[in-house]
Amino acid sequence: MRKLYLLLLLLPSALLAHNEQASHLIRSHTGPKIWLLSYPRSGNTWIRYCLEYTTGRASWHHIYLKPINCPIGWMLNFPIDTQKNPLWKVHSKEEMSVFGKRYNPHKDYLILIIRNPKEAITRHENRIPDYELLKGTTSNMYTKSSCYFGNLYLYDQWDKDKRLLIRYEDLLVDLRPQLEKILNFLGDSTDCLEEFFATYQEHRDRMIELYCQNEGGGSQSRGAAALYHSNAIPPDTRKQIDSWIAELYPEIWQAYLKDFYAEEVLAAG
Repeated sequence: MRKLYLLLLLLPSALLAHNEQASHLIRSHTGPKIWLLSYPRSGNTWIRYCLEYTTGRASWHHIYLKPINCPIGWMLNFPIDTQKNPLWKVHSKEEMSVFGKRYNPHKDYLILIIRNPKEAITRHENRIPDYELLKGTTSNMYTKSSCYFGNLYLYDQWDKDKRLLIRYEDLLVDLRPQLEKILNFLGDSTDCLEEFFATYQEHRDRMIELYCQNEGGGSQSRGAAALYHSNAIPPDTRKQIDSWIAELYPEIWQAYLKDFYAEEVLAAG
């Protein structure tokens, strides 16, 4: 794995060819797309690994040219079934529309992974969220903090039979039922999960290593703490962030966030 990573890192032409191969594979499929949507640092790459390994489906993130955004199975030498409908990794609605692509909320399938917004935004922006940041006044149009809430608005408007919501925290507590839920949603067999979980620690360790090699800062808690970043924020500030979110995005706060991520709920749980 390390040799392949260094090869792709040191040889831009090889990486370009690898990315072009992935692009051709993903774009060659017609019909409904499968979107794997999340705000950054919310478990998308880990789910890509799990789904590639258990279903053989390729996955690809087309925005940034780096090895980990090509199918992970190509890097870690496990089989990819090029005949299966692949997974499009994206971080925002804006990414779903770039490069001439189109999404169809009545035909395409959407898997949305969400994480406690105080965790996800603090980790991605590397600072404590304030009111202006939550409104989305950052430089990157594809992953500004308002995209976190835009993703939930998009999910809310999607065909109910073609959408699935997964919470990052549930992935940490008990991964298996979440994978079963996703596989059933995709129409894939769950038989492969026995073998996967028999060697679970091996899968987890090599994916964390790969992630840390490819993503700036890597995983600071190594997937072991759901409140790693927000616990460093003073309690009164965390409550203030909740109130700002409730003011800026009231429907989303009530429907998807309050009952799981409000400070009163977390304190009681």
